Amino acid sequence: MKSFSNFLTLAVPAAAILACALPVSATVVAIGKFQSKEAAITAKGGFEIREEKGAFRLVIGGDFVVSEGPDLYFTFNPLPASQVTGSNAKTYALRIDPKVAALSGAQSYDLPSGFDASKYGSLLVHCWQFNHLYAVAAVEKPAASALRMPSAAYALRAPGRDGGRFWSTRGTGRSEARDLRGAVRGSGNASVP
Repeated sequence: MKSFSNFLTLAVPAAAILACALPVSATVVAIGKFQSKEAAITAKGGFEIREEKGAFRLVIGGDFVVSEGPDLYFTFNPLPASQVTGSNAKTYALRIDPKVAALSGAQSYDLPSGFDASKYGSLLVHCWQFNHLYAVAAVEKPAASALRMPSAAYALRAPGRDGGRFWSTRGTGRSEARDLRGAVRGSGNASVP
């Protein structure tokens, strides 16, 4: 039997794809932008702290860059970013394990249960071995519009590797892969790719 799964090509405007986002139930509870503490160190990029079903996650943006150094960790500190120094960076701090995974690009880390972003004034990139502060970012509350994606959002994937399937939760919290004709191809839990 001959398969007709790729018989239809659909041109989808980019605006239509952007308007149809995957359902996201995570709430952004804090944001920030890294800055270097010294002229000899490069540090930039943003982060978000996301909460979903009581679990918290530190999400480092794709624009993140920091200079190379030994024993670098993301560390939450209760002091405001302007008051943090290498000597007080560990005081009442929360070090996030494991070490910084990459010196550039997107990455994410699970935060401890019961994490409370309001207890921290800054997020650091800190060398624990030599107590050297590489970067600091103020932990700020996001604008109200950035807090949550609409719950009735849908994702449409342009034809490509997945044969033109799109994912739809249809308000159920479950997703179904459908081809462009609407036939169900599989199902599973909705997730952000």
